[in-house]
Amino acid sequence: MSQANSFVSLDEAKAYLLIKGTDRDALLDEAIDRVSDLCEAWCQLGFKKRDYVDVRLAAQWHPKLYLPAEPIDVASPVSVSFAGADLAVWRSEADDRASADVFVGADHPGMPNHLCRLSGWLAPNGDPAPVVVSYTGGTDPVAGDLLDAFYQILGMVWREQLDKTVEFAQLTGGAGTGSVTFRESLVPMRAKQTLDSYRAARRV
Repeated sequence: MSQANSFVSLDEAKAYLLIKGTDRDALLDEAIDRVSDLCEAWCQLGFKKRDYVDVRLAAQWHPKLYLPAEPIDVASPVSVSFAGADLAVWRSEADDRASADVFVGADHPGMPNHLCRLSGWLAPNGDPAPVVVSYTGGTDPVAGDLLDAFYQILGMVWREQLDKTVEFAQLTGGAGTGSVTFRESLVPMRAKQTLDSYRAARRV
């Protein structure tokens, strides 16, 4: 069973890698999860759409607070507490703007990616992480260029896995079952360039 942040399903990965049969499904599931984790960790941003519950975020003076995954799903609930107090969140024109404490904002039209509190996010009691957020963020499916980068890395990881399995069988006469040790050298240059572009755009 793949993780919530896995970019693709097992069947999608098998179709891409032209894999038939089920004897290596567990290994492929693991590879999907590890490459998905790598992509998100590399870019410091969540991509696959999922729920984030009670995520605690650091204090900052700037009004714009960027969340762990983008875009923010404004059709789903967004709850925010600051220094222990619940805040009213404006998500769309259907909400009461006059009574809102926090606004869901977008740096680009149609891509809501931050919470805006005009007085900033510094807690009066000096709490270094006063913000707790629950929301749904990311996209499904993942954006095409990221998906392309993911598949490039997955292909390299899977070929490495097969090579290690063959080597293990030749040396021991048994079937290799362990996964490969992930190395940055397994990231193709074109995939690295894509991930680097997302990382460079990440706001911290």
